Amino acid sequence: RIKKTGAEGARMKEGININKGLFVLGQVVSTLSDLGQDPSRVGGGSPRSTTHIPYRDSKLTRLLQDSLGGNSKTVMLACISPADSNVEESISTLRYATRARNIKNTAVRNVVAAGLSADEAAALRRQNQVLKLELARAQAEIRILAKEVAATKLESKDAEQGAMGNVEDLPIVTELRARCASLTSMVEQMKEQVQPSFENVFAASLKADQWQLKCEQFEASAKERGLVSLADAILGDDALSSTLSSWWTQICSTLSI
Repeated sequence: RIKKTGAEGARMKEGININKGLFVLGQVVSTLSDLGQDPSRVGGGSPRSTTHIPYRDSKLTRLLQDSLGGNSKTVMLACISPADSNVEESISTLRYATRARNIKNTAVRNVVAAGLSADEAAALRRQNQVLKLELARAQAEIRILAKEVAATKLESKDAEQGAMGNVEDLPIVTELRARCASLTSMVEQMKEQVQPSFENVFAASLKADQWQLKCEQFEASAKERGLVSLADAILGDDALSSTLSSWWTQICSTLSI
């Protein structure tokens, strides 16, 4: 009740709609309860077909139409409170539960009897047997094909290995391998012969650099002594001329290496 809950605004409107649905539910239960207690009071035909039951007055009762008065079995629970403040609500709930107990529904199973004749059943059995035989035949053919594919793969692998073996035995392959081995040996010999020449050339180049350094030092010394050119220094000094002659002999012997 709004007095006890103190609801306002949208909550109060929601409570009013709930109470409206419960009120219509109470009317539906009362009507169905009266029909369950004394269906003979309605004249002619089936009581529920001639008596108006307000299912459409509320969304709640419209949803519960099949459960309340339809072809179904429904269990309803009534909750009450032992508090003194809720005594009116508890009494109203008990009265509602009493009326709900008087509702009597006769539920019938919705079974569609689709019987087959003896000929149709025999035809289906024969078709089932034929399909089983075809399935077994197809499975056997699949197994045979799998074995043939495996054998073909094995033969192909053996043939490939045999072809590789035949190529190895060809005379031209043997000849080419021999020529490759000979060329490899010649290259190694040439490397051994060329290596000392490289070392001698490197040593000669080093000595030439040393002689060039000595000549540059000698020319600088001659300029310090007042000589105009290297030729004047040689002509003017017998000891120097002898030293240069000795150097020239060493240079020639170095280049002859």
